[in-house]
Amino acid sequence: MEEQIAGFAALEGPDYLDFLYVNPNHQKAGVAALLFAETLQEAKARGAQELRSDVSITAKPFFLSKGFKEVQKNVNIKEGVELVNYLIVLEI
Repeated sequence: MEEQIAGFAALEGPDYLDFLYVNPNHQKAGVAALLFAETLQEAKARGAQELRSDVSITAKPFFLSKGFKEVQKNVNIKEGVELVNYLIVLEI
């Protein structure tokens, strides 16, 4: 959009959503919803029974609104810094 990458998404294997990123200049424009829909279709085409991801606290509400369920809170320590994310799963 306007010569900028609006966003991108990537699946790892058939059922792990590895990335879903939206450029801050294009947030609230439906980019995440479009990328999610395309990624979900690709996961189904790969034979996935569920879609899993580890997401940040800021991304979690978007995914919950798409039907994902929180499975667990992950706490990782990197160089003394606590990083929290959430494993989420969507049955498809």
